Amino acid sequence: MSPPWRRRPGATVLGLAVDRESLEFIEFRRTNGSSEIRRSITIPFPAAPLASDPEALGRILRKQLDEAGIRESRCAVALPAHAAMSLTLRVPSLPDADRKSFLEIEAERGFPQSPENLILQTSLLEPRPGHQQATLLAFERGAIQRLEAALRAAKLKPITFTLGLPTLQPPSSQGSHAVLALLPSGPNLELLITCGSGIAAFRVLEDAFAAQGESPDLQPDLDRILREIRITLGQLPPEIRDTLQRVRVFGPSEPARSFAEVLAPRLLTTGLTVELVPGLSPQGVPFRLPTHAPATPALAVAVEAAAGRRPLFEFLPPRVSAWQEFATRYPSRRLAWAGAAASSAAAILCLLFGTQQIFLWRGQSRWDA
Repeated sequence: MSPPWRRRPGATVLGLAVDRESLEFIEFRRTNGSSEIRRSITIPFPAAPLASDPEALGRILRKQLDEAGIRESRCAVALPAHAAMSLTLRVPSLPDADRKSFLEIEAERGFPQSPENLILQTSLLEPRPGHQQATLLAFERGAIQRLEAALRAAKLKPITFTLGLPTLQPPSSQGSHAVLALLPSGPNLELLITCGSGIAAFRVLEDAFAAQGESPDLQPDLDRILREIRITLGQLPPEIRDTLQRVRVFGPSEPARSFAEVLAPRLLTTGLTVELVPGLSPQGVPFRLPTHAPATPALAVAVEAAAGRRPLFEFLPPRVSAWQEFATRYPSRRLAWAGAAASSAAAILCLLFGTQQIFLWRGQSRWDA
């Protein structure tokens, strides 16, 4: 089967952003060179969606979608960034085949699980000629399979599993060189550094926002956030760190605006300017976006899917045909023996039926005489 991003883009796509305790759906429709947001709902969920029972989660989702009048089944998913595992490392000058083996070995060493239990994606960049750096992102295969099963139980057809912040700030877009992108996501803060056509760093600061006093609003822990930003920048090669000048805070909500306002003066002393990005960029989109389209992961992945563009990171497991599953289950030698036995049995049956037919012809000839 062709990859999901190579299929014909549909007129309507359901964007889904999975968070720690909620799921946000946006029904996005493209028509006649323009587009619209038809419906949007947020479904709170008491348990982590990636760890929930697929059938139970699927029933809840289907019930909520039916009540909201959402019938679209094609679904583009922004996975929860806090569940992603990331690893950044320098890559020696190697041929392509050896580089792949090198990255597999480093993934086995750097991640807490075996590569067979992970769905792994890689972003390569070259800070200077002859020096390469790789950012490896991985999700637990079992968690992805449970989420896919839950969506199918809800009668949804997932067409892509990706990450929200790299979709909001793709490194290949114009003006993405040496940019620090930040996305407040509940109590967490997602951090992404783009350079050239690749990703230099990706992190999630958990519990970077917390309630203070009796106010229900989450307030940023600025000292901790600034410290983590300094640590992240200190781990970058000088060629990237010295060119970094812009910080982009994504989000249409009031917490994102407030966070950008309090962060700007603290980072100004380090030479970094802060920019609030409340809306999606129309750059590269082959149709007109809705007015004030919010810069949210759910809408970003829906727009990318409606445009038929390939995501930077694809974590949707490929579909396995019945023959591939059979071939995987049985080794090649066992398959050869099974094929030889089946061929022999078919030859014997043909011989028996042929012999029987000869006797029938002879008997019929004698009877006719």
